[in-house]
Amino acid sequence: MTLPGLDFYSAQVILEEIGDITRFPTERHLSSYAGLVPRVMQSGNTLRMGRIHKQGPRALRWILTTCAHAAVKAPGKFQRLFRRWEKRLGKGKAIVAVAHRMIEVIFALLARNEAYSEERAEKTHAKIVRMRSRARALPARDPETRWNALGAEAQQVLRGARG
Repeated sequence: MTLPGLDFYSAQVILEEIGDITRFPTERHLSSYAGLVPRVMQSGNTLRMGRIHKQGPRALRWILTTCAHAAVKAPGKFQRLFRRWEKRLGKGKAIVAVAHRMIEVIFALLARNEAYSEERAEKTHAKIVRMRSRARALPARDPETRWNALGAEAQQVLRGARG
């Protein structure tokens, strides 16, 4: 969550879709798994690079491009990359390129088990506070607690309906 553009939900989706990071020997393997690398069409000496190949988890590509949209709004490395690539590639391709760079950074952070070097402590703290407030707002999931919260009247109605 120290990476700009990533929040609790997006981090959960990314970790769930990636699974065990040790499955991937390099960041290129992870990028290819995510489907964020260009399709290569080669015959003899002719080499053509196409669109991204879109093989792999669709949810991972979706969450990474969504995070890339958020990351380019914050000042830092991803915004600089986006502005440089946007001039040459256009907005859509530049966002995909930022998402590709983000998955490479995510691989490095997970493989080395360290925080992002350009982490903005106040933003990370705000994300954690927001996550904790949302977690407190969730209702209890324990069936016994829910049953007791219904009250005696509702419990009798439900018992009568069941049996």
